[in-house]
Amino acid sequence: MKPLVKYLFSSIFIFASYWTIAQSNTFKISGKVVDEDNIPLEFVTVYINSSSIFTQTDSLGSFTLNIPSNKIDFELVVSMVGFTIQKQKFTRYTVPKFLIVKLANNSLNEVVIKAKQDRYWSRKWQVFRNGLLGENQFARQCSFENKENIHLSLDYRKKTVFANSSKTFVVINKALGYKIHIDLHSFSSDGVKTNYAASKFYEDNLSTEENKRNAQLNNRKKAFEATPNLFLHSLAKRNLVDAKLEVFKIISMVDVFLGRTTVKQQVEEGKLVKVADSTIYRFDSLSKRHILYSELPLLVFNKNVLNYFRNPFIDYNYMFSKIDLPNQFAVFTDNGFISGPNGITFYYQWGNEGLASALPENYIVPSESPNDTVEPLIQLVFETNHTNDTLNFNSSVINSNQTIAYEKSVFETKESDKNDFVKPDFAFKPSELEKGMDIFTLLKRIPGLRVTQNMETGDYSISLTGSNTNLGQNANQDNTPALLFNNRIFSGRREVMSVLEFIETNRITEIGLVKYGNGAMMGARGGAGTIIIKTE
Repeated sequence: MKPLVKYLFSSIFIFASYWTIAQSNTFKISGKVVDEDNIPLEFVTVYINSSSIFTQTDSLGSFTLNIPSNKIDFELVVSMVGFTIQKQKFTRYTVPKFLIVKLANNSLNEVVIKAKQDRYWSRKWQVFRNGLLGENQFARQCSFENKENIHLSLDYRKKTVFANSSKTFVVINKALGYKIHIDLHSFSSDGVKTNYAASKFYEDNLSTEENKRNAQLNNRKKAFEATPNLFLHSLAKRNLVDAKLEVFKIISMVDVFLGRTTVKQQVEEGKLVKVADSTIYRFDSLSKRHILYSELPLLVFNKNVLNYFRNPFIDYNYMFSKIDLPNQFAVFTDNGFISGPNGITFYYQWGNEGLASALPENYIVPSESPNDTVEPLIQLVFETNHTNDTLNFNSSVINSNQTIAYEKSVFETKESDKNDFVKPDFAFKPSELEKGMDIFTLLKRIPGLRVTQNMETGDYSISLTGSNTNLGQNANQDNTPALLFNNRIFSGRREVMSVLEFIETNRITEIGLVKYGNGAMMGARGGAGTIIIKTE
């Protein structure tokens, strides 16, 4: 019998005897977790980073994980309160048959300090929450457990919030049906650009109610289609055209964001070059890895999502994203997840996705059936960069303006039905003189609509007055009416106020108000009333 060969696992992991992976749908990784005195540790969490693959050790400190055979690269994480977290990267070809993990006790280094929240705490928390979760419809359905494990600090000079966690905390994402267990190693955000590194695993938390469960599964699909995963997965399937994705190499794009232009003009001037998937993708048959490669940045249009606001391309009213490849390549999995720290950077739509729309790396892509219908994603997007544990974001933001991304609303009807679709309780057509006013001054003309401005921040608030006595009574309640803008519905204060700010008042043809949803026509979104604005 050949002698065992010893390997050092970050000075802590020791394992021996590589084994051959069986030809099956999964392969196993097994081991044992002990403390510094070689005493087995029970209830230690062992997981594959950024996935839903996890387990806990038994009374003997033993564990076994079943990993999908198509997962080429992965990071094993071992975590327990009071011990130093341990991480190690593997490929499916270097998986040990058995490993021993020795955790170092760090409880002596932990100091618990309980203090009153400082006067900047709320502001720091908002920056942290937005940076970590992103700012979209899913983020509003996320809550935190063990919030006390998150430590926030503020660099007053740089106006940057920093954060880390002494212990694991949990984000409950009700929109997607996950509990995300997070060990936050570093975080920094100035409210525009965000960088963070974390170890995390996803625990399924789907609702037991069929309607809510179906909605969560549908939201997962919407989240997948709003992230780079759709693009990379489509590359692997060689069906960019079917997925309604169009890709250009960027020769020069500085002037694009200085004014309105067209994709056609940029192509004619040689600033953009349309490419096919075969010129930016290849599959390495030896390592079984999918590779995106380009010596130039890429501009990707997602034709499944319309975008009119702050879009410099008059002829391409679609959501777009920019991809930088500093190393000229990136490795990714079958289902479109980046599988290594390639230094890849996403901007615009894909640069704004936080944990609220993130999925586990072993997420199974739904079958692409023509009968599958998904409610369009209405998403508020800010020009920020979000970093997870596999991506490095070190570059600056090109355009810090806010962008609204939306698809055609399910409320859009046939032309013949529009007049009878929503009947406002009050409506008026602005005069030529009134069209020179700002939008909030025009809204003050509507009886029963309260428009106020915070004199310190300059922010506006809108709510209904009158028959609903509950409005305005709860400071934590969002009483902002929904907005039906050119037959597209927006809801929630952040979305509504941002859309209003970008409306050109000189193009408004009619402004109206529906009180409390006009019956069931607007559903829950119209519960606080609905503002209706039509433009030319």
